[in-house]
Amino acid sequence: MACRLSLKAAKGALEVGDEVPVRINCNVGANNLSQLQYELERVAAIKNSEVWPDCFMDLSIGQYERPLYQLLQSEFGCPVGIVPAYLFKKGERVTDDKVIDLLKRLADEGLSFFTLHLTASRELFQLAKETRRIPVTSRGGAIVLQQMLAGVQDDNIWQRNLEQIINIAKMYGIAISLGTTFRPAGICDACDEVHVKETQEQLKLCKLLQAEGVQVMLENVGHISMDKLEQHSQTLRAFNAPIMPLGPILTDSAVGKDHIAAAIGAAFMGYKGCAHIINCITSSEHTRSFFTIEETLEAIKTAQLAAHIIDVSKGIGVEKDTVIYNERAKKKSCVVAEKDCDRCSKYCPMKMEMNNG
Repeated sequence: MACRLSLKAAKGALEVGDEVPVRINCNVGANNLSQLQYELERVAAIKNSEVWPDCFMDLSIGQYERPLYQLLQSEFGCPVGIVPAYLFKKGERVTDDKVIDLLKRLADEGLSFFTLHLTASRELFQLAKETRRIPVTSRGGAIVLQQMLAGVQDDNIWQRNLEQIINIAKMYGIAISLGTTFRPAGICDACDEVHVKETQEQLKLCKLLQAEGVQVMLENVGHISMDKLEQHSQTLRAFNAPIMPLGPILTDSAVGKDHIAAAIGAAFMGYKGCAHIINCITSSEHTRSFFTIEETLEAIKTAQLAAHIIDVSKGIGVEKDTVIYNERAKKKSCVVAEKDCDRCSKYCPMKMEMNNG
């Protein structure tokens, strides 16, 4: 059975999964009011460009009078997701009632999917502390863990309210994206005991939610070398759910060129049937806190190229390549962007006359 889901949106549902084109997600978000203004400029630049993503995630910290996700919904009409834990106030005791009220409000406002870190647990965190130099690199997972470890919550707030979350997801047609708290922060941690155990927990949750009639997609990976990605992809295919990989970034030494490393990783995952939504990764992922408009547009274009490479391997969108091939043949030149090409001079193989005898 093909893994598919339908993300609701103002301009119509977006089909994600097998047998449809790979989709592109762009992350935006502000940490405070002053940064919100810059994010509004970044969103406007995307709107005025020719490279719209298929969906967005609003990763803003805190709550604003007019949330960024509302602007994304009105300007693009595409699916918009959110990490609800980002709306918790630091140190606040988030009660069950507050959690359910928050999710219902977000659902009423038309959001398409929630990323929930259901696998954040004391046991996995303790194992990560014992075996890794960087135990956690997930902001949403860290927020849930902090609530537990500081005594604000006794257990995982999402797990405790899972039954009501399922009801909300079914009632509003919202997809649950299974967030990854312990994704590897470096290739040395990929496929270690923590990574494997969390992935196994995600698989159990995926099957549980699907059995309840909830649309599910998976977030996983992070930093991982290609050989381990080959190995890990076999596990990910068992989910039978669309996957939105984080990266994957295939080397820790791609600083300044992270968009390239991530595009290669995403294309490889997609060829293995394990990438259905690609996140836009900028070249400055590990060099600066906030990304420029130019870097953002470059990230979208790079992700779109990786998505097209995956699609072509599945026989989707090949027409674009055929048009370019035919243009080269008609022009008798491998260069189609210039009027004339002199790279090979008189020895151009496409223009030389070669006759038998």
